[in-house]
Amino acid sequence: MPSLLKIVCANIANGRFAVKRRRGVRAATMALTAAVLLGPTAAAARQPSAEAVEVIRPYVHATLPGARVGVVYMDLQNHSNERRYLSAVETTAAANVELHTHAMTDGVMRMRRVHEIALAPGAVTVLRPGGLHIMLIDLARPLPHGGRIRARLTYRDGSVAELDIPVIDSNQAK
Repeated sequence: MPSLLKIVCANIANGRFAVKRRRGVRAATMALTAAVLLGPTAAAARQPSAEAVEVIRPYVHATLPGARVGVVYMDLQNHSNERRYLSAVETTAAANVELHTHAMTDGVMRMRRVHEIALAPGAVTVLRPGGLHIMLIDLARPLPHGGRIRARLTYRDGSVAELDIPVIDSNQAK
């Protein structure tokens, strides 16, 4: 579309459209109008989730030696006008990573695995204790206070975001 737009604009500016080309002028005018009116909307719809979603204050709790699990928390701000989905997280800090939530079952709060975390348009999705979170299972090593882990967030559209997540003392949780 951009090349057609350039051609149409150049031809209009140079007065190259003749009366015989009335049908072509009408089509070009319609294409130009559509590009101007729909361009920003179409571009926003094609924006990868990794660019549309801002990761805010990610952190992981420090673990004791011998611990086999860890937990990652963060806020995810969806700046787009469409629902986005966090589908997976990978890190070398653990053999397995799962997306989790908590749900009340028979009067008992239980942790449940979810396959995706939906990110509402224009909203912040909070990953915190007692709610949505990222479980690190079979840790490769203890996670000491002051350390960092690298993680990769993958969205449903296939886009990825690389993170450097600080390890904090659980007393410093936000």
